Amino acid sequence: MKKLNNLLLVVVGANFFFQIFVDNDWIGDIVSVITLIVVVCILYLKRKQLKP
Repeated sequence: MKKLNNLLLVVVGANFFFQIFVDNDWIGDIVSVITLIVVVCILYLKRKQLKP
């Protein structure tokens, strides 16, 4: 579970990095959408693992 949390932090950090340093709007939008999808997938998998 710790690896997933670390991965989540890396992805969110990368998202902020791209939004700050890459000013093209469409790139920021794509990164935000990908990040959102990844976060939702991780949270879904975590909830699935918690259920017996």
